[in-house]
Amino acid sequence: MNIDRTHRRLLAALSAAVTCCPAAVQAAEAAPGVGAGGVLKALLALAVVLAAVVAIAWAARRISPPSIAGSSLKLQGGLSVGTRERVMLVEINDTWLVLGVAPGRVNLLHSLPRPEDVPAPASTTTSNQGSFAAWLSNAIKRQSNA
Repeated sequence: MNIDRTHRRLLAALSAAVTCCPAAVQAAEAAPGVGAGGVLKALLALAVVLAAVVAIAWAARRISPPSIAGSSLKLQGGLSVGTRERVMLVEINDTWLVLGVAPGRVNLLHSLPRPEDVPAPASTTTSNQGSFAAWLSNAIKRQSNA
């Protein structure tokens, strides 16, 4: 077998390292393979961890404060005054709040009662659902007539 000089040096260095560390060689030879019991233990541990994650998520959802989806908070409008700053007009019950919104902070700039001449905003979900329902019924009629 033809082995050049660099390979000979590498083999000599490896054999010297192996002879200097017999404990490492014995540990590597004595290491058992991964059996079915080891795989079963790992899968059981994974199942326990996943069950704990699901339990924590369930508890967090149960403990979290109620959302404001059903409340009287409505966004009336907004205006960008910088790259990351905005002025927002928010309605809560019958009060309008002018808020300055920037990364990491929200400041109340002004509050005023809701003007009488401004109609109460209609729910956007019902108006969108109504227009979609009308569009869908028209599309079905067109398909049946074609």
